[in-house]
Amino acid sequence: MKAKDEKDLSKADLGKVYHKFLEMIDASPNFDEDGDIQFISPSGSGLTLVAVIDAGHKEFIRICIPSIYEVKPGERSKILEVCNAANLKAKVGKIYIGGDQKSVWVAYEGLVHDFNGDSLMFSIAAAVPILETASLRFMEILKGAS
Repeated sequence: MKAKDEKDLSKADLGKVYHKFLEMIDASPNFDEDGDIQFISPSGSGLTLVAVIDAGHKEFIRICIPSIYEVKPGERSKILEVCNAANLKAKVGKIYIGGDQKSVWVAYEGLVHDFNGDSLMFSIAAAVPILETASLRFMEILKGAS
């Protein structure tokens, strides 16, 4: 019987790695109903972030700030323009209307070179300020568009 290939790690296995690391940095991680991990920003901002775990893709990292803005009926076009304007200045982070079409999310997506604690720590440490900056940029542009 061959050893389990690291690429075959389940969502639960990957989640345990994220959870352990997030506990080490006092980010108060909790698994949600989908097996993703909600945690408090280690920057001290108090923002809740989500590490979206993709089974079988341990080298891919996605950290999100969910629902930074609720899209009201009739303003979808305006919000898409604001997202686009904010994205033009964003590096690595992306701002978009989520799959529910009712709220704006900010996401950091990237690759973890070697899936280990150091690489994960570096990626999360890089993601947090990028996400917070992108979120603030969206809100500033939205305020100017009103």
